[in-house]
Amino acid sequence: MLSHSPLAQLTVDRYLRTQPWRAQLSDLGTMYRTRRGAMVRALERYMPQEVRWTAPQGDFFVWVTLPEPLKAKPMLDAAVVAGVAYVPGTGFYADGRGHHELRLLWPNRP
Repeated sequence: MLSHSPLAQLTVDRYLRTQPWRAQLSDLGTMYRTRRGAMVRALERYMPQEVRWTAPQGDFFVWVTLPEPLKAKPMLDAAVVAGVAYVPGTGFYADGRGHHELRLLWPNRP
């Protein structure tokens, strides 16, 4: 298949013609900027100086690099219990790197 089905195309066309999607995008942008700011402020406040992270400008995720000897994967279960969700960095590399990296996921609420 080289393109989407006609039904999918008609559905998207109708949505774009009849729904306030531009306003929705604006609202989502505001929400994501708020969440990004809260996460970056929390990192600045609570993370040790040795931890590094990105401050995304247009992305949804914060990429964190942990200092040696910390590894992201062994901490995941405890993080989830504490209400922190992330993806260990090893999932983003095909060559086995990323043990000291993680991609933080924004909470569903600020």
